[in-house]
Amino acid sequence: MLPGFSGLEILSELREKGRDVPILILSARGTTDNKIEGLDLGADDYLSKPFALSELFARVEALLRRRRAEKRKNSRRVYGDLMIDLPGRRVTLRGDEVVLSAKEFDLLALLAGSPGKAFRRADILDRVWGFGFDGTTRTVDNFILSLRQKIEADPSSPIIIKTVRQVGYKFDL
Repeated sequence: MLPGFSGLEILSELREKGRDVPILILSARGTTDNKIEGLDLGADDYLSKPFALSELFARVEALLRRRRAEKRKNSRRVYGDLMIDLPGRRVTLRGDEVVLSAKEFDLLALLAGSPGKAFRRADILDRVWGFGFDGTTRTVDNFILSLRQKIEADPSSPIIIKTVRQVGYKFDL
């Protein structure tokens, strides 16, 4: 019941774009069908009005607790000779540290977080540089080129970060 959009439309769009943020639906609609629809669309929890603030706080804390546990579990990713340490923001290749800029690291972490998934350039711009960034999709292409030069054995024939024609890029290890 938001102006212009429904909360479920916003939820669907966030999940379609791969946004993995905890979502708790607070709604006046409390039927089982409403709850199932929200959860099926990707909500992490659903709370019907009226509710006690203590219950809301407990549910938010539970969502955050699960998120922290997930982050700890997924903090280091290893793909063959490539290791990405997310909390330390470090990358090593065959044991040698690869020096990346902050944006290069964010871009690699995004792609490696969903191996095999093709990301559109515009979505990469939104997720790595943010909605307010004024650059173009060529920015993504230039950063991909730089990353390839640092982590690919042969940057002209990449096997880690591949181009998906007319779409964008994917991590393919």
